Amino acid sequence: MTDDNKTQTPPWGEVENFDAEKAWTLILNLRKDVEALKTDKADLTTERDALVAEKEAAATAGQTEAEKAEAAATKTANDLAAARKELWIERALRQHNVPEHLVEFLTGDDEAAIASRAAKLAGLPAPKEEPAAKEEPAAKPAGRPQAALTPGHGGDENVFDPDAIVAANFG
Repeated sequence: MTDDNKTQTPPWGEVENFDAEKAWTLILNLRKDVEALKTDKADLTTERDALVAEKEAAATAGQTEAEKAEAAATKTANDLAAARKELWIERALRQHNVPEHLVEFLTGDDEAAIASRAAKLAGLPAPKEEPAAKEEPAAKPAGRPQAALTPGHGGDENVFDPDAIVAANFG
């Protein structure tokens, strides 16, 4: 020990004024307070986590409903646009008597564009009928040689036998 430790006074004052029972009561009360604070902290942490989860769920649920409504509105708008385009194409087909094989060329963003294309397509001549499917050629005459192709061989009738080659060359 150094001299500084001897001159310092303890936190309870002079050594003669130390009351062990009072110190022990103080220690027990402080331990109870620490336990109570730990319990309160755990309760508050649990409550906070529950509230955060509830808030996130509410935000997600609201966002999901908004996204669902937006997706439904977009789908409805797209369906309506497709139905209008089909209606305009049907009107143009009836009005200009466009052949069925040219229907795929009726494109446009509005009824006037589709009608103008239908008018142009209606003036085109009808396609010529395709000739009937050709019959398969007749069988080759018997006098010609037939190809005997085997993958990995030159087409010779001699079969490759490595054992025969070794026996012939090395005895």
